[in-house]
Amino acid sequence: MLAREGWSRGSALYVDPRVDALCGEFHVEIVPKGRYPKEGQTRAVGSMRRLIDNHGAEHARLVLCVLAEGRGNHALTEESSLTAVSDLLLAGPDLVEQGMAAVLEIFDAIPLGAYMAIVNELRGRVQQGHALAGILTGASGRAR
Repeated sequence: MLAREGWSRGSALYVDPRVDALCGEFHVEIVPKGRYPKEGQTRAVGSMRRLIDNHGAEHARLVLCVLAEGRGNHALTEESSLTAVSDLLLAGPDLVEQGMAAVLEIFDAIPLGAYMAIVNELRGRVQQGHALAGILTGASGRAR
């Protein structure tokens, strides 16, 4: 684990080296949990570690690519968006097989921030990532 130094009260954030490398690859800065992330930042390191552990580094890379490189999604790298994008990609392997350009095209057309705001209203009632995945499934035209 890597320690992030220089944060308030001497508390360091321990980040899995795989997550640190992945965030570095996409120029996503890791910030402490107590700080609200801005564009190009995240505090969802645990969520990224779980994606890597459960689905592999390549899947996590694809999910982060959608959020970091997709048009208008740069400020949306948090637990619910990571979970939702992951779920949608896992549910639609045919989309992934079409290539990254096709994946980004679909996600670029979705107003992810607006949908995340809707889902946020359900906080404490339902699991945010799964609710967002449901909305994204319908919005992407991938509902069966």
